[in-house]
Amino acid sequence: MTTSLEIAKRYFPFGSGLGTFGSNAARKNYSELCYEYGFSKIWGLAPWYDRFLTNSYWAMMIGEFGFIAAILNLFAMFLLLINSLLYIYRKLI
Repeated sequence: MTTSLEIAKRYFPFGSGLGTFGSNAARKNYSELCYEYGFSKIWGLAPWYDRFLTNSYWAMMIGEFGFIAAILNLFAMFLLLINSLLYIYRKLI
């Protein structure tokens, strides 16, 4: 997660782009960012054993799409929550 914040700051405001950090595409093609930040030397994140490279949605969201997309995603989730609560409220009345 800390690396995704570093990437988001470095590539502010839109992140590093699709398939570059934390996503399945970044795992399959083993992104240059993974080498740059030293993931290639960590078991479970290395290209020869990358089982844990895609284990965090928010790290991927912030790293690949930046702070703006993460904020928009949180806003969309908030709207969905409000919509669901209003739906339940209307059903109870």
